[in-house]
Amino acid sequence: MITVDTSVLVASLVSVHPDHELATQALDRHRSKGLSICAHGLAEAFAILTRLPVRPRITAESARVLVVSAVAGWQIVSMDLRLYERAMLLVQGCERSGGAVYDALHVAAAESVTADCIITFNRDDFVAIWSPEKVLEPAGA
Repeated sequence: MITVDTSVLVASLVSVHPDHELATQALDRHRSKGLSICAHGLAEAFAILTRLPVRPRITAESARVLVVSAVAGWQIVSMDLRLYERAMLLVQGCERSGGAVYDALHVAAAESVTADCIITFNRDDFVAIWSPEKVLEPAGA
């Protein structure tokens, strides 16, 4: 199982995104291993897509369809109190604060499905929280 961060999902959905090809290729390479994403990542992707500075703008309806279609067949990890607490403990353990908890939600989700790794364009944010060898960028994934 491979966990996908929101940054990779969004890049894979927007053809004019500078990292579109890298994201798409990484997802294609790992699809046979099974892909997962934390449920919170779906809302993050929707929010990002609907505010991207692209023309024409991505409507809420289009963003919903893009996200839901993209993750069909993926394992969507629902976040319960135990996983939220795990995310907070990860942030506490590395002496970070604030928005780091959102990255930690992805890590807690990855741990809960015993993912081999997480693929992200924000490696530096994740290696502070999780084992560096389990945090891959799409180019190396």
